[in-house]
Amino acid sequence: MGSEGSEERPARIDYEVDDLVRVLRDFGTLTRDDLRERSGARDWPDDSFAAVLARAVAEGSIKDLGDGLFELGPDAPDPSQARYDPP
Repeated sequence: MGSEGSEERPARIDYEVDDLVRVLRDFGTLTRDDLRERSGARDWPDDSFAAVLARAVAEGSIKDLGDGLFELGPDAPDPSQARYDPP
């Protein structure tokens, strides 16, 4: 039992970010609207697409090219590497 913020927690898989990365891997550079449409994010609750996209850009999985365009980022997960959600 550690105090809050004193211990590194294992990274959790962010399935929404993975959805966006998968779409960009399949289709290449996309506009924000195309990314939302092709990922199915238009059906996500509230405005969570904007928050997920911001997280993906902040972590480097997605690169914001400006003018509403996005592509895979330098830290996008490698699909050939197994990823597991820790308990």
